[in-house]
Amino acid sequence: MLSLALAILIGGCSSSLPFGGSATGGSAETGISATALLDGVMQQYPRQEQFSASGRAVLRFGQKDVNTRVELTLVRGRGIRLVAMPFPLVVAGRAWITPEGVTVTDAINKRYVTASYSELSDLIGFELSYTAFESLFLARLFKADGSRVSASDLLLSTGAQQGHLISYKDARRIEYLSEIGANKRPITMSIYDPASQYRLSTTYSAFGQGAGQHLPTALMLQLLHQGVVEGSLSLDLTKMKFEDISGSDVTPRINTATYSNMTLDDLSDLF
Repeated sequence: MLSLALAILIGGCSSSLPFGGSATGGSAETGISATALLDGVMQQYPRQEQFSASGRAVLRFGQKDVNTRVELTLVRGRGIRLVAMPFPLVVAGRAWITPEGVTVTDAINKRYVTASYSELSDLIGFELSYTAFESLFLARLFKADGSRVSASDLLLSTGAQQGHLISYKDARRIEYLSEIGANKRPITMSIYDPASQYRLSTTYSAFGQGAGQHLPTALMLQLLHQGVVEGSLSLDLTKMKFEDISGSDVTPRINTATYSNMTLDDLSDLF
């Protein structure tokens, strides 16, 4: 349950890369325009409307290191479900991320908590949204407020080790920085809140092939505060399926007759 709960708190919100750089409307090295680069990136977006994947998750939080089997199910626009299973057929906990909020269950102690994004944002000092969660799992450029990323938003910067650095802001002045590889797929995606000085970074190291084309299969999320890593979650998803998945799979289901309610403070105390 520890790994699953913190994964949810981390997953919605860092890269060691600074925001900004020498910004231009295109790349001095390649001459590519922001419009052409964004078009290329969008062509690499996953097309699947739903999928389920299983593999390993490694959570690091302070001095704790948790390794568990995990199943992830995503139905675009409807929700995301994560299931932690430290042993075969043994469920330690579940989490549902939906447009309405986040629900986490502690299957060991038969407890659950449901929280809105505003409540979670107050808890961890970083503004969260469903759009942010879904986009990070799909490796799609996004604005956490749900507005569209357009070429006119982008600043192309020098300094990328490979490909391009692009940065932009949303209406709330939240800052976004991504390194795009030569294949137009994200290498890192970072979101930074100057007010709280929290940063969430996602690094992508592998993508699917065949039916899973363009879907991230190996990624690491890091939550940083003032440049110091507070926690990380690594996912290595080795098996995927695309059939027999529906919106009901990502809809929270809690047996309130056997599960008691807990608070966000209780959830924090688990760590």
